[in-house]
Amino acid sequence: MNNKITFNYILILIILFGFFAGLYLNENSSGGGSIDFPKIYSNLQLFYFNNLLNFPWSDYNSSSLPLFYIINSFVFLEPSKFNIVFFNITLVFLCVLFLFLILRMKIRKIDKSYLLLLSFLILLSPYVRSSTFWGLEEVLGIFLLILCLYFLIKYENEKKFIYLFLIILFSSLAFYSRQSYLFIVLFSLLKIINFKEVFNKNNLIIIILYIFFLTPSLFFFYKWGGLMPPIAVEMKRNVSFYFSNFPIILTIIFIYFVPFLYLSSFKIKDIFNFFKKNFIIIILLNLFLFITLIIYEFKIQNIGYGFFIKILNLIHLNYYFELLLICILSSLSLILLLKFFNRNIITCLFFLIFIFLNINLVFQEYFDPITFIIILSLYKFNNISIKKTQNFIILSFFYYTFFLLGTNFYYILIL
Repeated sequence: MNNKITFNYILILIILFGFFAGLYLNENSSGGGSIDFPKIYSNLQLFYFNNLLNFPWSDYNSSSLPLFYIINSFVFLEPSKFNIVFFNITLVFLCVLFLFLILRMKIRKIDKSYLLLLSFLILLSPYVRSSTFWGLEEVLGIFLLILCLYFLIKYENEKKFIYLFLIILFSSLAFYSRQSYLFIVLFSLLKIINFKEVFNKNNLIIIILYIFFLTPSLFFFYKWGGLMPPIAVEMKRNVSFYFSNFPIILTIIFIYFVPFLYLSSFKIKDIFNFFKKNFIIIILLNLFLFITLIIYEFKIQNIGYGFFIKILNLIHLNYYFELLLICILSSLSLILLLKFFNRNIITCLFFLIFIFLNINLVFQEYFDPITFIIILSLYKFNNISIKKTQNFIILSFFYYTFFLLGTNFYYILIL
């Protein structure tokens, strides 16, 4: 075993040690774990002592469809924090496993220690960690997303019906874990539907299967009287269109673009030339985003909006200058997305962004580690040299480690 491979396994052990240390210390790197757990536990108790036909939805304190609670109430004999944390830990390591299997299909000529390290990076996600340690709902959806992407890639390589069926099944189940996973349903449909022969047999089977799997969700929407449970509506977590979320979301997902830029063949000189050639368009884009934030009366606050805006909130700059910085970063994020990533990544992320234009408050956790998983799973590594891929993986380890330390610093020392 050479030194580089040994180094990779040492980094994996560091990740594992940090993960279980965080579990022991009740780490709360997303800031919401300790606040949300009592709600999760209360919801879980409702599912143990009620059936769906006479369920007291007015007491259900979540904005998500209840797959997480239904599975837990079937798997475990009684509700407890230990059970749901154990459930989430199991899912997290299954996420690592299936990410590794995805990477083995995507990156073939590289030692498996690098692929393992890259797979384990999701354990550095502040939101995966908090959701796991505090027994929150999010991990189930992340796992189902990874399964769906795994079978999408398998289906691209081998057009077997079983893979098609599993894509539809797991994308539908992801929707039942949280309505926002409608984006992976839409993306999957786009990938598996044959648009050249719209009325062929395969397309008909796909539509029938999606109708079969998704129709039961209407039961919950009927009981709720809308797309959100009653308590979520009372808390004004309503569904409406908020275009002001667009620049905010772009600042959030920018964080996950940065390591992948290393893989690009473009040089800094090329980026400057691009900005020089498209200067007027970039100015107009920034002006459009700035006016959008003004029209929606956007206000920076402590709750929500992601890491970058939380930093702005600490600095306390002039309000209009803060808006200008948000616009500059969001326009840069949009340009990088369109310039450096392939069509599949762009399409999937735009579906994701569109879903979150329809709620009144966005959080970083809605995009972490989902953005990283999408880019990693759909990125084309074919033309990237082995050495560059290896460097990218090591760079990503240090990048996401510093991001995790930054979030912990914010929530421990600042708040």
